[in-house]
Amino acid sequence: MRDRFFTAISNHREQLLIASLFLLALVPLFINLGAIPIQVWDESRLAINAYEMFSSGDWLVTSFEGAPDLWNTKPPMLIWLQASFMHLIGPSEWAVRLPSAIAGAATAALLLIFCYRYLGRLAPSLIAMMVLVTTWGYVDIHVTRTGDYDALLVLFTTASALAFFAFCETGRDRYLLAFFFALTLAVMTKSVSGLFLVPGLAVYALLRKQVLTLLLRPSLYLGMLGFIAVVSSYYLAREMHHPGYLDAVLENELFGRYLQVIETHQGDLLTYLKRMIKVDYTYWLGFLPLAALFGLVAYDPRIRHLTLFSLLMLASLFTLISTAGTKLPWYSAPAYPFMALLVAMFLYGCLQVLERRLEAAPQLARSILPTAVITAMIAMPYGMILHKTVFPESRIYSGEEDNYYAISLLLKEAVNGERDLRGAEVLYDGYAAHQAFYAQVLADRGLGVALGDWLAPRPGSLVIASQDHVIGSLTGDFELALVGEDHGAQLLLLSDAKSSDLAAAAKEPVEADRSAAIVSMSDAGQRTGAEVPSPEL
Repeated sequence: MRDRFFTAISNHREQLLIASLFLLALVPLFINLGAIPIQVWDESRLAINAYEMFSSGDWLVTSFEGAPDLWNTKPPMLIWLQASFMHLIGPSEWAVRLPSAIAGAATAALLLIFCYRYLGRLAPSLIAMMVLVTTWGYVDIHVTRTGDYDALLVLFTTASALAFFAFCETGRDRYLLAFFFALTLAVMTKSVSGLFLVPGLAVYALLRKQVLTLLLRPSLYLGMLGFIAVVSSYYLAREMHHPGYLDAVLENELFGRYLQVIETHQGDLLTYLKRMIKVDYTYWLGFLPLAALFGLVAYDPRIRHLTLFSLLMLASLFTLISTAGTKLPWYSAPAYPFMALLVAMFLYGCLQVLERRLEAAPQLARSILPTAVITAMIAMPYGMILHKTVFPESRIYSGEEDNYYAISLLLKEAVNGERDLRGAEVLYDGYAAHQAFYAQVLADRGLGVALGDWLAPRPGSLVIASQDHVIGSLTGDFELALVGEDHGAQLLLLSDAKSSDLAAAAKEPVEADRSAAIVSMSDAGQRTGAEVPSPEL
């Protein structure tokens, strides 16, 4: 029995290695995925889009606060997935973020499978996968760790590009059709952003002398027809349902965002390079110039072709996003899989050189040393990514208070049944979609928490506030009774009573719809063990 067991392990050693490393790759993608509250701006708005779709059953038009959303005009592929997960597991951070995490896992698996089938070697395939999931800018807020468009976009742009590459290398029609299928999904995820690699694909086809071959293939026109039919059908249906949608698309996604600076998101031509050096690709960036040089002069034509292709994908993407008026860090996310391919091929080449140098060494050294070197190189960034995801922190933007998510943390606990805030009213100055998502969920459960106007508070109301100037305004207008405090937010009872009457007023029964909210917030905080998140560096 024992001999059969070890024989089975020996026979399936490669499969066990793949499974083990893939499980390691999944950890930073999924661990503590729902730990931090819904993040402000994009994720919160998309979460509301998905929740309103989930509640209304309208799967065509994304809405915000009950009205068609003309600020977020992208097609609803991600929203469909988020709403579907809400049907499966209920409205939560996990339902909002699972599509992104699954897309990250699928992209890692795609690199693994593609490299293994194209290069015929396991080592570069595993390295590419691990380089991707140890990329700081990829396993991050707004990509695989939150419910934003970009992880899903990266999956489909990578799949479409690699399918096109496979067609150029093999001439098989199925890869060309797969290219159009993935391209359609990319555009249905994030509109025109799904096309940012297409110029690079055209250049590669020209350099590989595949243009005439392409033009003579019926599958090219079949794929184009399918792409146009699906994309145009959605946009026209949305315009018919709510006239003015196409005008908003042109303004938000094409002329406005590309030609102008939207919401102060500006930078120069080197913005993305500087960001990668400083934050997003610090560990692996130094390998890229060596990887490009190595790949372009490699003896193996497969490595030369894939290196040229990857460099063209990077050139296409960075040319477009660097010359655009609006610049945001996650616009560079589709580059990371191709950077991972370049680094993996270079490291695999280094491994081969090391193995040749060790030909005269003992068998044990030849077997262990190359693997140990690569493992050590990957261990450091993996440990950093693991720490980042085991102890996740909300992203607090410049100019905001350290307790920016204080109210969100309370509402998150209320949605999870860890706190009862019925009848309380949130007073907040600013864009509050990250609070509105929780408020909508609580309202539909009959546990309503209202979002009030901090400039017009009502006497006798029970309010939640966290901003110093809001609390200061309340202090100037009302006598306040502090009911509780947690995460940097305060639960306050507004009263017109004089200070001598405050104690008696605070002890009097509160109206039935508010009585359950007067709980010890500090006790609840001790039960949950939650802490106020701090800004990322």
